[in-house]
Amino acid sequence: MLQDNEIETLITKLRNKYDEYAHKYSPRWFNKDSFEERLQTALRNKIDLEAFIIAEIAHFDTIRKRYEEKKSESSFSKKVDVLIEELTAKIKKYPKIEFHPKAHFEIMHMYGACYQLLEYYFPVLWIILEDRTKLYEFEQRLQYLCAHSTTRNSKRIEDHIALLQRPSVKYIEIEKDKNEYLKECAFLLHEIHQWLDTVLPFYSNTQSISFARLYVQEDKRKQIITFFNNDTPQSAIKKIQNYISGIIDDFRLQAFRKS
Repeated sequence: MLQDNEIETLITKLRNKYDEYAHKYSPRWFNKDSFEERLQTALRNKIDLEAFIIAEIAHFDTIRKRYEEKKSESSFSKKVDVLIEELTAKIKKYPKIEFHPKAHFEIMHMYGACYQLLEYYFPVLWIILEDRTKLYEFEQRLQYLCAHSTTRNSKRIEDHIALLQRPSVKYIEIEKDKNEYLKECAFLLHEIHQWLDTVLPFYSNTQSISFARLYVQEDKRKQIITFFNNDTPQSAIKKIQNYISGIIDDFRLQAFRKS
């Protein structure tokens, strides 16, 4: 059994704990006034103070644990929000091709990123490479995934639109096909990157590219020349590889490569 002075010491320590935690964390959670009201009620009603203070210490400890759990959940939630914002910002730096109001932003930006590869990076390979057999194959596969004009989308995107327009289509079906599109793009991007590794050593790193055989629309031609100006064949290939690596990293598709 506790002595009166020991009970008083415990009451003083608990008051100090309430002051400390209210100041450091939250006066709403660690409400000393509520404790004082309960103490006065206990004194008025001649309640056993030893039992009262032991119960109050247990109550304070319960509040402390709940607060720490809540704080931890909140901190984790904030970290997740920040991470999502960072990942979204990486994706949104790529052009977005809007093709349907139900389309997820990720697929629209992947469409735009691969379209940019097809339209503004691949033309340079046509004037650099001597053997264009694999280049033709990769271009055909890219066109299936990401060709685009003011009147038409790629065949693969048209398939996705058909799914979006299907009556009573379920969200899980849309999400599955969206992820499938991202995966198809990832496999192709990895293949192109690896193929460029094999051709890189065979091209000059001293002489600048000539754009005399760059046969594209004039506005596109100017953008391509500006971007690859003063590049050698090797540095241009590396620049294209860096763009591909950026897409893979920013869309978190590093694992999606064929063995």
